[in-house]
Amino acid sequence: MIVYVTDANIFIDLYYAGLLNLMPRLGLPIVTTQLVADELSQEQQVELQYLIHTSILEIRAISLQEINNLSVSSGLSLPDRSVICLALRDNGVLVSGDGLVRRTAGNLGIDVRGLLWLFDEFVLSKLISPLEAAEKLEFLVVEKGSRQPVPEYVARLEMWRNM
Repeated sequence: MIVYVTDANIFIDLYYAGLLNLMPRLGLPIVTTQLVADELSQEQQVELQYLIHTSILEIRAISLQEINNLSVSSGLSLPDRSVICLALRDNGVLVSGDGLVRRTAGNLGIDVRGLLWLFDEFVLSKLISPLEAAEKLEFLVVEKGSRQPVPEYVARLEMWRNM
């Protein structure tokens, strides 16, 4: 079974967009590390607990030794390195919006997805309408400073607004 290893910025963006509670309805097995969970605010951790209780999210253990054995950029935080290491160890898909994390994981041969992919999944699963997806994505980029690849971001907004 493929697991989706998720980093903090994905949880934070989905929290701000009011979509974190929809994750169980996608039916994707999501895993992360305690280091990532610890990066979240108290309110975000409460919603994360909901995902854990619905058995959609699992906090997987990873040792500091495993993380330190990973030879990657020194610019990556310990939580970032932990999800890369977890994705490698468990042959998972890494879901991240962080550019350095995405590039590093891609260079290591990890399948990487991002927030736009998750939004696509929400729309394809009819959990949100295309117009709602456009509005929430634009809110994240404009109001919350979420960084998205500009051509893909603009294309999604146009596509969803014209559906």
